[in-house]
Amino acid sequence: MSVLQQVLEKACQTLDAESGAILLGTPDAKELAFACVSPGLTASEAEQRVPLELGIIGWVIQYRQVARINDIKRDPQTYRGLEPIFGPDIESLICAHLISPG
Repeated sequence: MSVLQQVLEKACQTLDAESGAILLGTPDAKELAFACVSPGLTASEAEQRVPLELGIIGWVIQYRQVARINDIKRDPQTYRGLEPIFGPDIESLICAHLISPG
């Protein structure tokens, strides 16, 4: 199990989350790519990229703040491209900007 998988598994356990993902910046720094997804999420769906300027994920990256959305279907900041990855029943979302030294 990779370090990212261990981090994701522990985060999901701690937050009592059904699923989760870790996204990393692409080399051109314009998008985020899924580096690790919870079991049950298909790899082909996780190959999708998330534009940095869109949605709550982009806001979290830009402002380096944690964000929680309790009802993503009603929140205008939510990037709708996440539903094909996490499924139509996704209700809430927590995003955090993880920063490594160096």
